[in-house]
Amino acid sequence: MVGAIAPKLEQAEIERTKHKPTESLDAYDYFLRDMASLYQRTSDSTCEALRLYTRATELDPGFPGPSRYFD
Repeated sequence: MVGAIAPKLEQAEIERTKHKPTESLDAYDYFLRDMASLYQRTSDSTCEALRLYTRATELDPGFPGPSRYFD
């Protein structure tokens, strides 16, 4: 199973790195922390993820939504 999924995940990561999400490194930092919190899948971590993503969009109002990263 992992052998079948790994190439697709690797290709998705390669494609993701081709797109510059923001000029603001601070906004990108908040986004990365947001994603780490989101993957914990607890109520508290989901609330923290939302707070972090909100901060990222405050720093860069044009910051792309998470759906861009999960095409």
